[in-house]
Amino acid sequence: MLTIGDHGEAVRELQQQLLTLGYTLGRAGADGRFGPATAAAVQAFQQAHGLTADGVVGPMTEAALATALAPVPPAPLPLSLTVPNGLAEIRATFGDIQLVAGPDSSAPCYLRVLGDWAASSLAFAHPEGIPSLSRIYCHRKLVAVIEAAFADIAGAGLAAAVHSFDGCFCPRYKRRTQKQLPSVHCWGIALDLNAATNRQGTKGDMSPQVVAVFRRHGFKWGGDWAGRYRDPMHFQYCTGY
Repeated sequence: MLTIGDHGEAVRELQQQLLTLGYTLGRAGADGRFGPATAAAVQAFQQAHGLTADGVVGPMTEAALATALAPVPPAPLPLSLTVPNGLAEIRATFGDIQLVAGPDSSAPCYLRVLGDWAASSLAFAHPEGIPSLSRIYCHRKLVAVIEAAFADIAGAGLAAAVHSFDGCFCPRYKRRTQKQLPSVHCWGIALDLNAATNRQGTKGDMSPQVVAVFRRHGFKWGGDWAGRYRDPMHFQYCTGY
């Protein structure tokens, strides 16, 4: 068991594990001293993994660290589905949708998709093991991909790191652009998570382990974008758009 005030090689190994998982230890880094920065990192890890956030590294926290650090092989993509790059490939893969203005321009989803595309192309994914999620209305081609990603998140003990689900299918234009370009949410191929603390244009606090899981499943993370376009709540199944 390790706690604040301890020092030595065991503490240094703990600190290196925390750094590998994306937690910060301040300027001191892995100095072998269990101080306030290390305790805060341990508490953040414990909270993300559904453990008592007491800052003490006991058997349960050690087991959770071992699980989080275990290598996970990349998830194979469905044979019929590759990650599209650019608008033309998005349309070819998920549908050449036609958008018109909806009844309420002040609503978040103020566009409509013409025809029967939504009825024939959208379905519900049912993530298991994530208390904050019950179902996600998305493109039917992504149902298995989304369910597999959240299964990996739950299996890695990261369910508590998903605090809220904040949208998938939502026909609207892209934000913060002068051009009326359709958002990838129009196709139901993007997820917004933990929006309250991951607003567009901010660094946010998305779990790096959750980001890693979505990347393995083919998603691009909006937190990698620069400046005002940075969108840490956002994960999309496409690139180059």
